Amino acid sequence: MRVTATTAESITLTEIGAGGLRIDGDLMLDSVQLLACSIASCTWTTLATYGARFDASAQDMSITVRWSMGDKPKRVATMALDVSWPSLPDSRLDAATRAARHCTIHATLAQGVEVDTFVDH
Repeated sequence: MRVTATTAESITLTEIGAGGLRIDGDLMLDSVQLLACSIASCTWTTLATYGARFDASAQDMSITVRWSMGDKPKRVATMALDVSWPSLPDSRLDAATRAARHCTIHATLAQGVEVDTFVDH
């Protein structure tokens, strides 16, 4: 998987099916970028599984994730994913969009999750 920071509030993942993680330039991924990588890779896996049903390769897929930050508390307020999949037949675009929304991380963020944090030594 190759990660490119395209702006201060977006990343693009390419070569997602390739092994390992390659980060372009001197980029050190922060927590929000890691969250974006997580939803992008989850979406890729979901769509690759969907495409395998009708022999559509996901190797040419790229996913750009954009987000905006919110305050009080500081958090990611919105996220948007743009999936480019050149080899996907036009007749499958709507179904692929629906399938992408079934990624586990997408569902978790959309539904909310209870988080407990404990500090110990």
